Amino acid sequence: MSLSTGELSEPLFIREDADVEYLVKDVNRVVHGVAYSGLHPSYEFFDDTLTKQFKNIALAMPNNGFYLRNYTPDWSSILFRFEGEGTPGDYYKFTKGGFNFLASSRDNIAPEQVHPMVGKTLQQEMA
Repeated sequence: MSLSTGELSEPLFIREDADVEYLVKDVNRVVHGVAYSGLHPSYEFFDDTLTKQFKNIALAMPNNGFYLRNYTPDWSSILFRFEGEGTPGDYYKFTKGGFNFLASSRDNIAPEQVHPMVGKTLQQEMA
């Protein structure tokens, strides 16, 4: 809805196969995008570069779901929690240099005990 005229427009973020689970917003309540629901959550942002970066992460980790947990104001560092094949719930910091392991949320579960997540992957959705 336009704040100046009150006119309604088409939705900015919509998918036929997933619901918007939550808004990605900062501490000032500025909305940057949305997170879609599912075993393999996906993200879409107003910034196309950021959307592409998240899609590339999903393509690089097709057997894992990754969940955005926090980020710096300039998005140069992003905190993710990964779950899925060989990953029982691990936290990683993403920077331009790649991923750095921080901690596991389930130290008592060995990675080889975690089976692949079953469901539609981003690769299947894009095919």
